[in-house]
Order: sequence, then C-alpha cells, then structure tokens
Amino acid sequence: MKGFAKEKLYKFRNEFPELTDAQYETAMLLSIGINKKDIAIFRNVSYVVVRDTLQEIKNRMDFYSVNHIQSVFQCRLVTFGLTQCVLNEINRHNTNS
Repeated sequence: MKGFAKEKLYKFRNEFPELTDAQYETAMLLSIGINKKDIAIFRNVSYVVVRDTLQEIKNRMDFYSVNHIQSVFQCRLVTFGLTQCVLNEINRHNTNS
C-alpha cells in the first residue's frame, strides 16, 4: 500500500458518526476494495482483529453482510462528494455575483 495517504481516509470521518475510529478505518478500506488481509497489514493489527471489527460494524449498524458495509459506505461517499460539488458551485456563483 505504498503511496497511500492514511490521513486522507479521515476527510469523510464525519459521515460515519456511529462508528469508532478503528471501525471507520476498517470499513473505509474495505469499501475501496482492500481485502481483509491487507487491511490488517495497513492497520498493523491481526487478521482476527479485522474480522472482529467488521462483525462489530455489522452488529452496530444492523447489517447482515460485509457487502452491505461496502454498499452503504460507497453510497454515503458518493452523496458526500455530490454535496460538496453543489456547495462549491453555489459558493463560486455567490462569489461571482
């Protein structure tokens, strides 16, 4: 995972207030396609910790699968991105007026 800026993961942290930082980081990495083994390496924890963290997320958010975690994260991130685009356009318009 060379070249991956870990601090960039936290740009969207406020979109997931129901999760702890460890849960957020694990779910975010999963949602961008990182497998559990590599998440463990990235987070410097064991595979078992990653597996258990994902189970905690499923329990906390009442999800039935890891795929559900991925889907919800991706949807919220797209919504966040679109909202930011609209807000930037409004600000640009107001600045030019």
